Amino acid sequence: MKVLLLYVLLCVQFFSCAQVHSISKKMIATYTVHNPGNIAVDDSGNELNGKNIIPVVYLETTSKDLHLEKALLDKSEYVVTQQLVSSQPYLAGINFKTNEKVMAQPDKNNFLWRIEIAPISLKTNSEYQIDTIILKGKYQGKVFEQKITDWIELSELPTY
Repeated sequence: MKVLLLYVLLCVQFFSCAQVHSISKKMIATYTVHNPGNIAVDDSGNELNGKNIIPVVYLETTSKDLHLEKALLDKSEYVVTQQLVSSQPYLAGINFKTNEKVMAQPDKNNFLWRIEIAPISLKTNSEYQIDTIILKGKYQGKVFEQKITDWIELSELPTY
């Protein structure tokens, strides 16, 4: 009996420290390819600086207790900022391929977060798509890793 009680207590302790595998109810991962206004060129007319990719993730959670630490892409760390979205539904942007609105709206009593990942600078002007980004942080006091693989490219807003 004592062994069973000890086993149960150890299991409870082990699972209370376990890592959270998924923190989201729903997730929309978007990115925009930003072309700089003034493009520097060399003597031959080739662009010196590439484009910037700006990833933004819309994440629905059941709790406000979300603390992001960093994002990982191709073994590089990126800074993340998180903001609780109060206006809902929220227009994330326009899908680049289909020209449809991309809307984010959490279920009742859930919370919607807008998570910006630091821009990813491209050295060349080649085509690039985001493959996998991993968000790391704490959710409800537990460490988590959220893997993001499905991305929607948004149309870039015009700049004047």
